[in-house]
Amino acid sequence: MRLTVDLPLFLPLLESGACVVTPGKRLAREVTESWVRHCGNNDPIVVTPRVTTVDGWLEQAWLHAVESGRLPPARLLTPQQDLAVWQQLIRGDLEERIGFSLTHPRAAAQRAQAAWNKLMMHDGAALKDLWSAFHYDDDCRIFADWAHQYSTRLKELGALSRYGAYQQLLSVPVTERPPVGLFTVPDVPPLTRKALDHLASVTLLEPDRCHHADMPVHSFLTRDDELFAAAQWARTSSTDAGARVGIVLLDMATDRNRLEYFLRQEFDCLDARYNDLPVNFATGMPLASTPLFRDALTALEWEMRPLSRPQWLSLIRSPYLAFKDDSLMIPGLIQAQFRSGSHEISLESTLHIAARENPSSVVTGILRSIRSSRIQMGVKNLDDWMEVIRGRLALWGWPGRQGLDSIEYQQFQRLDASLDALVSLSAVLPHQSYESALGLWRDCLAATVFQPKTPHDSIQVLGPLEAIGGQFDALWVCGAQQGVLPARPRVEPFLPPTIQKSLGMADIDEGALTEEGSTLLQVWLAGSREAIASFHSTDQGLLQHASALLSGKVYSSTTSWFPPARWTGQLQLERAPEDESLRLETPETSGGTSLIRDQAACPFRAFARHRLNLPSLQPTLMGISASERGAILHEALFRLWRQIESSDKLSALLSADEQDLVEAAVSDAMQHTESACEARGYSLRERAGSACWQLEQQVCVDLLRQWLRRERERSASFRVVEMEQNQILRVEGLSLTLRPDRIDEFEDGRRAVIDYKTRAPSRTRWLGERPQEPQLPLYSLLDSSIQGIAYAELSATDPVQFVALGEDLGLLKGDGKSLEQQTRGIAATWPELVAQWEASLQRLAVEFIAGAATVTPQPGACDYCDLASLCRINELSISADPEALGDPA
Repeated sequence: MRLTVDLPLFLPLLESGACVVTPGKRLAREVTESWVRHCGNNDPIVVTPRVTTVDGWLEQAWLHAVESGRLPPARLLTPQQDLAVWQQLIRGDLEERIGFSLTHPRAAAQRAQAAWNKLMMHDGAALKDLWSAFHYDDDCRIFADWAHQYSTRLKELGALSRYGAYQQLLSVPVTERPPVGLFTVPDVPPLTRKALDHLASVTLLEPDRCHHADMPVHSFLTRDDELFAAAQWARTSSTDAGARVGIVLLDMATDRNRLEYFLRQEFDCLDARYNDLPVNFATGMPLASTPLFRDALTALEWEMRPLSRPQWLSLIRSPYLAFKDDSLMIPGLIQAQFRSGSHEISLESTLHIAARENPSSVVTGILRSIRSSRIQMGVKNLDDWMEVIRGRLALWGWPGRQGLDSIEYQQFQRLDASLDALVSLSAVLPHQSYESALGLWRDCLAATVFQPKTPHDSIQVLGPLEAIGGQFDALWVCGAQQGVLPARPRVEPFLPPTIQKSLGMADIDEGALTEEGSTLLQVWLAGSREAIASFHSTDQGLLQHASALLSGKVYSSTTSWFPPARWTGQLQLERAPEDESLRLETPETSGGTSLIRDQAACPFRAFARHRLNLPSLQPTLMGISASERGAILHEALFRLWRQIESSDKLSALLSADEQDLVEAAVSDAMQHTESACEARGYSLRERAGSACWQLEQQVCVDLLRQWLRRERERSASFRVVEMEQNQILRVEGLSLTLRPDRIDEFEDGRRAVIDYKTRAPSRTRWLGERPQEPQLPLYSLLDSSIQGIAYAELSATDPVQFVALGEDLGLLKGDGKSLEQQTRGIAATWPELVAQWEASLQRLAVEFIAGAATVTPQPGACDYCDLASLCRINELSISADPEALGDPA
């Protein structure tokens, strides 16, 4: 196998016993591995070479100077301790500062730390009157205040940052300078180079360079197309035994996850073979983002704040927590929890539901223990909080599974180190609250990059700097477009531009950035036998161009990443007979009007809802939903007409008495609805809020007053003979439970069924072979005296009205149209219309009993249906094209 680096460049120094220093850890590691492989071919015993990073060499030099008495003792801060100092002083400053606030103090601390490090590493301390330049900009002036507080705080702690240590090294007297080889790409900061030159005799190791003028460039339409093509190329290139293939992602943060998906897709490592992907990623994943620690953090932080629905769903389905021990109660828990409509879910809410669903479950016991615990109260040192965190993780049963896979076990082994890092922060921080301690532990986990120990794979995915010094048989540079290669000039917001220019910071110098980008390309090409670059011509709807550094021929490439070609290339289809329908074994089945409505809309929906009993999950809600308002109005109208009873009593009702009656009915209805919601495990008043609750009450009162005025306008006298009473209707073996909202009787003995709606459908939805709204047609089959049906529409935005069907009902002004006109010729008489309804509804009932479950929705049936992931209607519409899957074999 080819060596991973150009070893001859390093051999003279390594053979002489001199130390080699590199800008990054990856190159240092690969130089060591190449040396060991080179020497191992001739000698079974290999002496480990002296190869390290520049920062590692200087830190060891500082420690040696302190131990030998040449420098005063001090605490050398880790990057995480240094960041904690910045966070503490910024939070304290914001509490005292008026007129200045930050949405994300931690992000501000990271930016301030980076600005300070950049200033110091470019020897900014040597500038005369440095801080006077910071007074002309608000951000810079505030940063200057923070910087002075930071310096004061380090003196109080007796501590140094890494760059303060480098400054001290410049004052150390040197009698002997050991030879050190410095790899020169990329350039090290000025202070680092000055300290290295002061302490050592430096030999510059210049890598080979190759001109990139003829490098071929491929253009793709989108980012996904480009990454998919790179994944295909990697799979094809890796078929050569021993070939070393590299993909350089110039935008690693954006592209890494998407490229990994495409690579897993190409190598069939998305499911059971997830850990078999033959790819090594140079940049690992923050430990806080791994599923194992992500779920642990979410569980602990749930004590402090509610979770969003996606977070909560991820938590209760986690294989690393005790929820897995109560898997049978999880579906009911989800349904009950979502019923509240809340977009956030608290621990107390889940405990309430879990205790009601299964009071003896493991999860209920854990939530009760957490809720009753007081150990998380007050402030403690971080060492004590570490023990609390360990106890909480044990309570949750984390990491849950006994058989962690290799990668999960490697992650779990980092637990002790992450907690040690948390405890180390106590050296620079005072006592903390539990919430702060969890936040600090999250920061420690986020700062720990997890790189799994995997076999030496033939495919390497690297960032721009990690690719420097590597040797490849083939290399693909992704995302080589303007603004990325070279990078756009960027001004550090906390440092005055004049200071950045005077210190020669490359980030704001377009010429320096161009030279840096050109150097990277030259070094990459020199280390690869074959190299190509690519870019995507559109990004978020904006036109993109290839990097100006690439003057080679541009090839326009097209690719389609979905469906993957391997799905269709090796596909062999076989005609199979359709499955037989699952007929009801016992046709005497109970249901409601929704059964027939679903069967009319789509047979599969009826099968899923009423045979498989699949529930719908309540979406998130703000305030009171339309269905909840409908329930309040239904209950209020029930209470109202129980008092009024008839049109004669309504006419005799005084306005003041009517107002009192309506207000009492609405108040009682809202209390009834609130109690019903609380019985289901959530508070409707709490979700809506007091102001919205009172406003809703007034809206309902106004609606009912408007509706009573509309009822008074009816031209025929009536009395209410029935409200909200269950009745059984048998249709071809189906036993349907019907509950009409209200049945009115006229003076001539005819009756009309009225159903309350906050938004009434058109009367055409009652007609046709498959009535889309069969509820009222079903009601008409209950009693031959029923001669009309109507929706009572109580809309908060439109005028209240009746939507009716029937002759001489007295509900509408000018409702003298014949039934034939109302039904547009479908039926001339009411018995004829009822007979048609009966025949249509019987056919639907027979379909349901026969087990018809075809995915044949009526127009509009899919608009608000949540079963698309089950019936695959969208996929079926795609696969209806025979070219999508190829011809059957």
